[in-house]
Amino acid sequence: MKTKLRIGPALSALVVVLWIVVAAPSVDAATEKTVKLKGTTSTVADRAGWSVAIGDGTMVVGAPMGTAPSGVRNTGVAYIFQQDPVTGAWDSGYPVSNGTSGELFGYSAAIGDNLVAVGAPYAVSTGGLRTGGVYLFSPTQAGTWDRLTKLTALDGAAADRFGWSVAMSESLLVVGAPNSDRDVQTKDTGAAYVFRGSYDQTWTWKQEAKLTPEDAQANDLFGTAVAVSGDTIVVGAPGANAAYVFEFNGSEWVVVKPRLTASEAKADDRFGAAVTIDGETLAVGAPGGVVSCDPAFDPQCTGGSVYLFAREGGAWREETKLNGAPLQGGDQFGAALSLNSPLLVVGAPSGQIDGGMTPGYAYVLRYNGSEKQWKPASTPKLFDENATENQEFGFAVALKGSRVVVGAPDPGQTGAASVFTVNRSPVVASATANPPEVKGGETVNLGGSASDPDGDNLTYRWVQTSLPAVSISQSGESPQATFDAPELPANVTQLELTFQLTAYDGEDWSEPVEVSVLVTKPPCQVSSHLGHKYPWLPDRDTFTFQGNKGDVITLTLKPAQDGTANGGRAVLILQDEIRGVWFFRADRSTLPNQIEATLPATGEYLVTVMDDPFCRWSTRFRGGYVLGLEGASGCLEPTQRRLAVKKKVELPANSCHQKESLTDCLWF
Repeated sequence: MKTKLRIGPALSALVVVLWIVVAAPSVDAATEKTVKLKGTTSTVADRAGWSVAIGDGTMVVGAPMGTAPSGVRNTGVAYIFQQDPVTGAWDSGYPVSNGTSGELFGYSAAIGDNLVAVGAPYAVSTGGLRTGGVYLFSPTQAGTWDRLTKLTALDGAAADRFGWSVAMSESLLVVGAPNSDRDVQTKDTGAAYVFRGSYDQTWTWKQEAKLTPEDAQANDLFGTAVAVSGDTIVVGAPGANAAYVFEFNGSEWVVVKPRLTASEAKADDRFGAAVTIDGETLAVGAPGGVVSCDPAFDPQCTGGSVYLFAREGGAWREETKLNGAPLQGGDQFGAALSLNSPLLVVGAPSGQIDGGMTPGYAYVLRYNGSEKQWKPASTPKLFDENATENQEFGFAVALKGSRVVVGAPDPGQTGAASVFTVNRSPVVASATANPPEVKGGETVNLGGSASDPDGDNLTYRWVQTSLPAVSISQSGESPQATFDAPELPANVTQLELTFQLTAYDGEDWSEPVEVSVLVTKPPCQVSSHLGHKYPWLPDRDTFTFQGNKGDVITLTLKPAQDGTANGGRAVLILQDEIRGVWFFRADRSTLPNQIEATLPATGEYLVTVMDDPFCRWSTRFRGGYVLGLEGASGCLEPTQRRLAVKKKVELPANSCHQKESLTDCLWF
């Protein structure tokens, strides 16, 4: 089912900010203070934060108008930051560049298997000007980063802009070239290139595939955005308002049909301007046209949208549409995306924050698996507390674990990249009930286990999700709890109770994990035996029980398992003591024998077990037996009373034979 979520008012969640200005130590997330780091060659108009990427302990911030370490201006530079594994502090950043002016080095960036890829879409290659290139770097023991190689398309041509977008998954690299031409007449259809690296003392890279859509049209700009997860690649084509999915089948990359489009598409949506994927979920941004509109007069005016798709049976199904808050001119919500399940970060570089300014923001959503919905995180709206107008905060976003990096290239200024620590919900690994099946009145011990990905201390809560309600004894300091199982009504033989365990880290609750307990009624049964020392004499036992009108009862007579039963025939009789009538009996037969009846009144009932007095004594039942009763409010009690016929009545349809009277039914 498709749902829409409209983003609400701004909430500050700034935790750790990495401005490329001044170095300072890291601060614990709970203090909500900023940390500012300096890029060693940063200057005015670098446009730092145009691209960002983050991995385990590594972060890249691209500044495509930056100055190279050699001092050459306007070459573009990428700052590679590394995090101290003990303190969590980030270093001041190591700048890398090709040193050639006008390449837009740092326009895109990605992190792979101990590798960093930086796109330079205006780089000169064998194809000519602005053919584009992607540079790969690896770390050294000295803490620096060495350039490994420059990758270009085998069929690269001038103005392809190869490197406009990049994405990595381990040693798999995807590069977008949105201005690649299908042919001389069909311009800017776009392409994406797949490279695979192998390491044997040194890295070797090979172009594995060139991806293009079969339905390519001029100005589709296929390759504007790329993303990869495992053996799945997503490529955005905002000129066509589409995104394409490719899967590797072991030998080649195959397009998944149909292409992805928006369910509520408009011509200027720019669906495909941003894409991201993680496992079985992908998101496509549609930041909308940059035309002025007023939501008060135009209900179609939107600040942009994000569409979530889920893979089911090899196909991708639209699951959710997220809408940005309407704003004149548009928030461009969805201009940047990053998904690391269960979190999704959305950039809105023209978005409004408190106070009416439009410096931009990033928005964090969390997937709730139990409700199957994307919901805002506890503090969803991320922005710069020292924001300035048109800062373009949210122009680029990247997410890894609990770390979110948000780029703000801020035209005319140095630009910045801000890092936030986003709280991750705890995870309940198990919920248990011991024992899982009990009788009424018995005690059940609830337990379980949970962990927090951020290492936070947890409290626990058990909630019953079924009736009848029981009293749960729990402290909250551990997942341990107890309750006493309820006694069951007469007409209920068993009941399933369900409970959910959740954990809380001080900010977010985990998704619940459910456990069930089966409550059963203790069996109502008696054991006895038939048979005098003189085998030719008949024998009988009688029992009473309390029943309510409408009770559906079952009497079952079975031979005991002690080896004394002779396999003979016996008679089971149920007598209505309230009216003095035998109204049910079972045919004389070899055990087991059974009576099912709906009780006609509330009161005491008499049950007689006897061997068959009209059979030959050699075929009469002799030995131990077990008589069971289900469905009644009371249980069987032995008595010395005997059967007594008080009046003759017609039997109910389900007794003996429909047209026989009581006297016809009895043999004595």
